[in-house]
Amino acid sequence: MAEGTNKRQPRNAAAAGVRKAGTLSSGATHRTTDSREASARKMPRTASATPRVASDRVAYLVDTFGKRQLAEMVGIHRAQLSRWVAGSDQPREAAGFLLDLEHALAKARLAFGEQAAKDWLLGNNSYLGGARPIDVLKANGSRTVMDALNGEQWGSSA
Repeated sequence: MAEGTNKRQPRNAAAAGVRKAGTLSSGATHRTTDSREASARKMPRTASATPRVASDRVAYLVDTFGKRQLAEMVGIHRAQLSRWVAGSDQPREAAGFLLDLEHALAKARLAFGEQAAKDWLLGNNSYLGGARPIDVLKANGSRTVMDALNGEQWGSSA
């Protein structure tokens, strides 16, 4: 502890991810992060785990929608889905859409149940100006679809 101050610096500050607490000219305190903490946040997933996760997610969507319907939604041939499920190829360009679809489906299932969630995704929706949520999801991502789902779930207007 520095002489003349009542503030104690934690003994193990570096291990906690804090190098030092300082005082700005305005009198406010700031904390700087340890470089190990910053690099840990940037670390990518291991390459060996990614294909299994991708194939499991695609298999879930295939089980839910069927190969023909999912292939049409993604805009690919059914054989490509088989390669993704087998793990021999990965859905690189379609990965964002597949994750958005999985997220929207999960939220809709919680709100409406299994079959109603599929019907909601594939049917025309007043919150989306008559568009189908699946089409909006593919064109614009999940935000607008999630807003519409929240609106339907909670009874507000979009």
